[in-house]
Amino acid sequence: MSHRHLVTVPLCAMALVASVAVARGGAPLLGGDEIAKIFEKLPQQIHVVASPDTTNWQCTDIDLGEHCSDLDGCAVNLHMQHRIDGNDLVRGIRQHLYFENAATSLSRARGLNGYTRQAGGGEHGWVTGSTALHTLFNPWGWSAGYNYRPAFCPGQSGRNSASHTNPFLITIASHPHVSTVVIIED
Repeated sequence: MSHRHLVTVPLCAMALVASVAVARGGAPLLGGDEIAKIFEKLPQQIHVVASPDTTNWQCTDIDLGEHCSDLDGCAVNLHMQHRIDGNDLVRGIRQHLYFENAATSLSRARGLNGYTRQAGGGEHGWVTGSTALHTLFNPWGWSAGYNYRPAFCPGQSGRNSASHTNPFLITIASHPHVSTVVIIED
C-alpha cells in the first residue's frame, strides 16, 4: 500500500515555470502534473541489509521507481556498522540519484541515463534498463548499489545476473562484515 503526501503548491509557482517556457518561445515544457510531483513527498523506504554471518554478502533488490522517477530524483542514505572491527567503525553517506526523466528527455538512447553524486564527494554516471552492467554507488567498498545482482550475492553461483530490465530496480549489496540500513527518500 502506498501512502502519498502531497504538498500544496501555489498555483503561481506552477504558472511561473510554465510562463518561463512560453517566454522562451514555445509551449510549456512541463505540465502541472510533473511540477506537482516535485513537491510530492513520499514516506521513506527503510531496508536492513545484513548477513546472518560474517562470510557471505547480503543483497536486496529495491525498486526506486516510486521515489526516484520524478524530476527531482531521490536520495539513498546508507548507515553502516562494521561488525568485526575492534573499534566499532560506522559510516554514513547520502547518495543523490537522478534518473533521466521522460518529461524532459528526448529518449535517444536505450535505457535511462543516470547520475549519482555522493554527499562529501564522489560521483558515478550510469545507465539502467539496458544490457550494460553498472555500479550506481560503492562508498568505501562497504555497501554498493548495482543495476544487476553481482556474482557474490547469494544464489548467483559466482556469476553476475543480466542487468535488471526495470530501470528503477537496483541491488544493494552489503559486505559480509557490514550491516547496512538503507533509507530511500523522495
